[in-house]
Amino acid sequence: MRKGFTVVVAITIPLASPGEALSEQEIDEAFADFIVRYQKEYHSEAERNGRRGLFAETLMDVVAANEEHDEESGGSPPTVSGISSKYVADINAFADLSAEEFTAGLLCGAPISTPTINLTNISYRAPPNLSDLPESVDWVAAGAVGPVRNQLNCGCCYAIQAASRIIIYSAPSWVEQFVFLAAMAEGRFQIKTGIKPLIPFSVQQIVDCSKSAGNNGCEGGLVTHTWVYIQTQGIVKESAYPYTAKDGKCKDSVVTSPANQCLADHDVVGWRGILPEDEPSLRAAVAEGPVSVRVHASSSRFRNYRFGVMTTKECGEGNLNHAITIIGYGKTPEGVTYWKVLNSWGPTWGEDGIGYVERITPGYPRGPCAIMKDPGLYPVFADNIKATACIKR
Repeated sequence: MRKGFTVVVAITIPLASPGEALSEQEIDEAFADFIVRYQKEYHSEAERNGRRGLFAETLMDVVAANEEHDEESGGSPPTVSGISSKYVADINAFADLSAEEFTAGLLCGAPISTPTINLTNISYRAPPNLSDLPESVDWVAAGAVGPVRNQLNCGCCYAIQAASRIIIYSAPSWVEQFVFLAAMAEGRFQIKTGIKPLIPFSVQQIVDCSKSAGNNGCEGGLVTHTWVYIQTQGIVKESAYPYTAKDGKCKDSVVTSPANQCLADHDVVGWRGILPEDEPSLRAAVAEGPVSVRVHASSSRFRNYRFGVMTTKECGEGNLNHAITIIGYGKTPEGVTYWKVLNSWGPTWGEDGIGYVERITPGYPRGPCAIMKDPGLYPVFADNIKATACIKR
């Protein structure tokens, strides 16, 4: 007798006993639900059939992943509220994409340009005293994390990354780095200034205007180029320069207007580096504010993540091809340590765009998804920030 398994996005997937394949009718019904929920439009019957085939592959992978974890946990049901240690996969908006489409649209790959500018005033954290660090940190609860962004099809992940240490959109490949830098920066700016609510920084400004620092808009860019641009040119609030997910001409009058600037030139005075493969140092940095990192995100378990804690089993090592922002850390009721992370693929991934990655992994110094391989830099602000548009004096 079949039992019903309802995925969290409200697409009902009837399952047989573990290991039994789904019927064509069951796949058709789940695909029909998927089309309605995500408002999918296909231009021909041939395209629809092709997407249905890709959806079926994703669906079977989701079912297999959850059956595997059910067996390991004795079938105990996961909970959406609270943080569960148990990994759960689910159908999301990307379920009808091929691996090639997903990689091209949502991962960063290798840089298409080489660094032409070096950052100055970089210092590295001293080893932290672990007894001084809080047991847990949650920058969402503290108000230092902006809305979940969707980088769409621009590929500017390097801009979003800068804006969240500065905010977060889901743009394809390269845009994701822009998104996460913005998310990190705006978060740390909120922490320094105490402004509430948080004011999102403009990702589109980085896409359009940082070409002068060596970036190439939606075609690609580097985190170092983005930081140099922000340090020398500043950044405006997103409401003044909204995200469009495409290249545009830099709006100089918007960027240079004091009425729009959250950071002016040299309000960022330096950079703090985090040693790779050093969990305590990364934890100490996250205790001070959001930290953007690059990860390996090619695995289907990462792509189909819904909730729970991702371990090295779900997300192993590989090339760093995606940017996310660490927005907290802690421990589940079962004692599993985790990083709380913000993605840029919109709210259908994870818990409204947020996920959890195991933090302390003996024998795996880089951690799941190689999250500690290249933790990167975060900005150091001037004692007195010149820009006034985002600060209430």
